[in-house]
Amino acid sequence: MGEREYELRVVAFLDVLGFSNLVEEADHSEEPREIILTIIRTLRDTLARNPRVGFEFTQFSDSIVISAGLNLYGINAVFSGCRMLATNLIQRGILLRGGIAVGNLTHTDDVLFGTGLLKAYGCDASGAPPRIALHSTMKDAVDDYSAMYGLSEQVIRDHYDLTPILDTFLDFAEFDPKPEPGKVDLIEPARVIAGHINASASNRELPASVRAKWRWMRDYWNRSVTRGGYLQLADVDDAD
Repeated sequence: MGEREYELRVVAFLDVLGFSNLVEEADHSEEPREIILTIIRTLRDTLARNPRVGFEFTQFSDSIVISAGLNLYGINAVFSGCRMLATNLIQRGILLRGGIAVGNLTHTDDVLFGTGLLKAYGCDASGAPPRIALHSTMKDAVDDYSAMYGLSEQVIRDHYDLTPILDTFLDFAEFDPKPEPGKVDLIEPARVIAGHINASASNRELPASVRAKWRWMRDYWNRSVTRGGYLQLADVDDAD
């Protein structure tokens, strides 16, 4: 790919939670190595470069950077890519956290830098819930294009602190089991997600901080699927 200009782009920085621990354990056990390979395969199976909207992604260690041109199609491509990756990974018991921002960026196969990346990275606060937060620079971009594509429908407020976040469970919240041509059946994926949430939120062998993230996810999941009323809820058990 040729050199890309330093230009305004929509940028997502995503952090695979628990990845560093898996890498440390990989020297001593085959299981964490298999989980790491699953994460990488899921990334590659979910995302694909799209030159028409300037969609790019880069993965290094536990971090993923996604970007696209600052226009209707670029924003939707980044939103959709983040949503698909988050739901595909949680079906494997893996959580994402990060942020999306607008800012200057150069993003090629071998060059990645810019203030847009710094802004998106800044949304990935240590200890924050496993959410994809929207930087304040995204508000005008979403508002500008929302009338044409309904981008604002993909943004909600975190029930924890009202931070604007990408609604990664939107498809599950809007799911209707009525059969339609080409429609994806989300009943089985929902069962798998609820199962992972139940197992991890109540797993006393996990650190309290990790269980807290899964309990946040449990609350978010239940609020989402309750909107449609068709998919499996996660168990509610607040015993510590």
